[in-house]
Amino acid sequence: MTIPNTTLLARYWHHITFVFSLSLASLNSQASEPDMAAVYDAIAVLLPASVNPSGDGAARSQSSVGPHLKTLAGAGDIVEAHARAESGNLAVLDRPYAQLLADIIVSFQKNWPDYAYYSVMEFSDHCVSCHARLPVENQMWFGPHLIKRMDTNALSDDKKALVYIALRQIRPALRLLENHLLAPESSPQSSINAGLGLRYLRIGLSQAINAEGLRSFIDSYLLRSDLTTEQRARWQRWRTSLSRLGGSLAGTPNPARALKIFENVGARWTGGDDRVRAVDDLIAANMLRRHVQANSELSAQALAAHYFQLATIALRTREPQPPVPEMEVLLTAAIKTAPGSPVAARAYAMLMQFGAIGGERLSKQHATQHVMDMRELGVLAGHAP
Repeated sequence: MTIPNTTLLARYWHHITFVFSLSLASLNSQASEPDMAAVYDAIAVLLPASVNPSGDGAARSQSSVGPHLKTLAGAGDIVEAHARAESGNLAVLDRPYAQLLADIIVSFQKNWPDYAYYSVMEFSDHCVSCHARLPVENQMWFGPHLIKRMDTNALSDDKKALVYIALRQIRPALRLLENHLLAPESSPQSSINAGLGLRYLRIGLSQAINAEGLRSFIDSYLLRSDLTTEQRARWQRWRTSLSRLGGSLAGTPNPARALKIFENVGARWTGGDDRVRAVDDLIAANMLRRHVQANSELSAQALAAHYFQLATIALRTREPQPPVPEMEVLLTAAIKTAPGSPVAARAYAMLMQFGAIGGERLSKQHATQHVMDMRELGVLAGHAP
């Protein structure tokens, strides 16, 4: 699985009340053995449902969502048999299929749309990756075909973009966000409140996409007459960083260069909502991810350090309402990669200070223990149980 960047993880999306109440045990007892077509249909319903928790459409009804959760409850064996396992350093971020399917179910039941979206996204990303590795004559273009099966009429462009991201449809996602940001009815302040500028940059810079396209959009956005001086200065600062550092998106990633950019931002970051150097951070993250993916010989200590650096960038660049728990997943990976190390101790401390899932602070964990057990992580990090 590639690290989600939106654009990969909204913690404080509107809370929703699903009109079904089914325990995981009862789901498993009622589920029959599905086939992959049924799993495919389930994802076509659950993915748009996860990005629209306040919606009132068909995707929210018991007759639609509930049966698809039952399908996933019985799908572990067939998915395991059908799938091709990921490999490489980023595979540690993946959950076993049985746990992943269980997490999708419990996150819908517990009204955790952030974790529901993240989990469905991880599952669909496996599907996209697996189908992309098939011989061309046998490929099913998974993402575009699945999107055609979805009912996205009730979704705004920014929420549709989240669906496209989950299916690796990066350029269509960027176009949707560009249209939304430029629309006269989308005020600059509402876009800031929703974190859409950051989301746009995160999506674009998660890929080795030519920075020129991002700069061109910013030029168009700066033509808006309703930007405040502060808003205009932030976008101009982001454009300057793209011009200065955009060349790093091409070619072999230089980890020393990435670390220097990372440290320079850290020396100037004021905390809170300081996103002035978000482009610098996101370019460093692009380089670090590609370096991690390309170097399987990295030691556990080096790998854990890179996970910690990526988690720090996720914290410094997260949207006001981050769509996926990216930081939390990366810090967990750092702890599990090098248990008992100084990096693991720092990762655990950061989780305790900033971590949250479904609106619950991990430092006061209760309901989210099923998906991220802080007591277990504390022991691995060297804290007494």
